[in-house]
Amino acid sequence: MLQAHYDAQLARRRQLEALWVDSGLVCTNDHGDQIEYGNLGRAFRSLRKRAKVTDIRLYDLRHTAITLMAAGGADLKAVSEIAGHANVQITRNIYQHINRKQRRAALDALTEALEEPQETPQEGVSHG
Repeated sequence: MLQAHYDAQLARRRQLEALWVDSGLVCTNDHGDQIEYGNLGRAFRSLRKRAKVTDIRLYDLRHTAITLMAAGGADLKAVSEIAGHANVQITRNIYQHINRKQRRAALDALTEALEEPQETPQEGVSHG
């Protein structure tokens, strides 16, 4: 897919010649410059509606990607660097969300701990 995108972009660059902006970006507008966020949002909403995907913001994909990487066992430092965060705490505290499976596992652990009979030593009783 990237090769096809590159080929199409190269053809467009040749067509526009001097009007092409050599931004060095992979995803660009029709003139090679960065895509304006508003335009990207409109394109995303259109694609989302055609695909009948839940009404989410483009930015929500960032949260989803970070959560999926972390839930899949990726090193959190690597996830943090991919996201461009200054430190791992930002990734962990703001962007990393737990999923139903993780929530269920945590609640199951609590249930198991509460159901285990607790051994309590009897004071003043001599065993002997």
